[in-house]
Amino acid sequence: MTRTHESLIATLVMFLSLAGLCASPALAQGSGQIEGAIRDEQASVLPGATISLRNEESGVTRIVASESDGRYVFPALSPGRYLLRAELSGFAT
Repeated sequence: MTRTHESLIATLVMFLSLAGLCASPALAQGSGQIEGAIRDEQASVLPGATISLRNEESGVTRIVASESDGRYVFPALSPGRYLLRAELSGFAT
């Protein structure tokens, strides 16, 4: 390999490394999450509730169940408008 080729490869590697560093924050800004806890009117937690989250633009719905402490989380969401719905037998939706 000639010195010119070595220099070109070193420059290319440095460029790709810097491009990767610049792209990482941009990718992180492209998603978010919704989390919370479901409780009744007396502030008691409601485990096992069905929590659905529908992206109003795409129509895609994701469903989770609330944990024993009433918490739920929807990770890795793309930006957009969402409709959150909670259901549990014996309670109004």
